[in-house]
This record gives sequence, structure tokens and C-alpha cells, in this order.
Amino acid sequence: MLAYLVFFACIVLILGVLTLALNLQWGFTGLFNAGVVGFYAIGAYTHAIVTAAPQPQYVGNFGLPWPVGVLAAMAATALAGWLIGLVTIRLRGDYLAIATFGVAVSIQLVALNWEPLTGGPQGLTRISRPLAQLFETPFGFNLWFLGLMIAIMAAIYWALDRVLMSPWGRVAEGDSRGRDRRGRARQERAALPARKRSSWARHSWGWPARSTSASSAS
Repeated sequence: MLAYLVFFACIVLILGVLTLALNLQWGFTGLFNAGVVGFYAIGAYTHAIVTAAPQPQYVGNFGLPWPVGVLAAMAATALAGWLIGLVTIRLRGDYLAIATFGVAVSIQLVALNWEPLTGGPQGLTRISRPLAQLFETPFGFNLWFLGLMIAIMAAIYWALDRVLMSPWGRVAEGDSRGRDRRGRARQERAALPARKRSSWARHSWGWPARSTSASSAS
């Protein structure tokens, strides 16, 4: 029972890192990126392909040390993010969500069907684990991995907090709030009767009302 709870806590912390990523993009910048899990899959599969022990039925499985796998996963995810960002850089709102969701589904389909590379639905096995040789039992390794995930989670949370308190973070959050205010203003204006929209616009945006004489002179 205890071993399962430790394993479950590790999974929760991994998903917590993804939640922090989504909170940074959607919560603070207002950009709903539904493809976060797709980037997670790219990093996970890259690490597995680079570090898994060689097997004749697979194209990858290079059996390299896990630090190399971590660096390769970071590089592959960054490259994928850059390429997808070039395509979706001007999308906002529902359009961005639909596009990034499509990206995530495409990555899922590739992972499930490219069996010589990803192992298909069965996945890859014999993946290199960090410092696994120092522990005699799987439970001991799981405890070490739980401590490692807690440290990584805390470091990411601290780094994101510093980023959001920086000038860049304040600008990104301010831009998100500006888009929210403009969106609510458009919705409120659309809900008003046509005869009230002119006065509502002058009141909301501070436009000076034109006098009758000025109107007649023009």
C-alpha cells in the first residue's frame, strides 16, 4: 500500500509540473494552449528512445545515460515548441485552443502508430532511470524519485514566481488583463440596444459628447 502511495505521489507531481505550465500560459497570459500534454509526450518519448536499452525490433533505443536523455528531451521539446509557435503565433482564444489541441492529438496518433520508434500502445521498456543502481529495491528508488520530483516541483514553482514578478511577467499579465477587459466590453456593447450603444461608448471609453451646435455646424 505504501509503495503504491509513493508511486501515486510521483505521478501527481509530474502532472503538477504540467499544471504549472498551463497556468503560466492560460492563467497569466490568457493564451489557452491545449497542446501542453503533446509537448510532454515529445519529451517523454525522446528520453525513452535515447536511453532505453537496445532491442532489435525498435529503431531507437540507443542505451545512452539518462542525463543525455534529459538534454535530448529538452532540445526536442524546445524545437517542437518553436516550430508550432511559428504557425500559431497570431492565433488567440478558441482558434489557438483548437490548433494546439489538434497538435496534441496528432502527436498522440504518431506515438500510438509508429511502433518501431515508440513501441505503439505497449510503449518502451528498459528505460534508464536516474541513479537506479544505488538502490536495491524498487521501493527505495521510488522514494528517491519522489524526493527528486518534490525538489524539481519546488524549483519550477520558485522560478516561475521569479519570472512573473519580473518586468516581462508583469507586461504579460497586464496584456492578458487588457484583452479580458476589451472582450468584456465588446460583449456588453453587443448586448445593448442600438440606440444606447453611442452613449455607452462615450461613458465607457471617455469619449466627449458632441454638442448639438457642433453637430449642426458639421
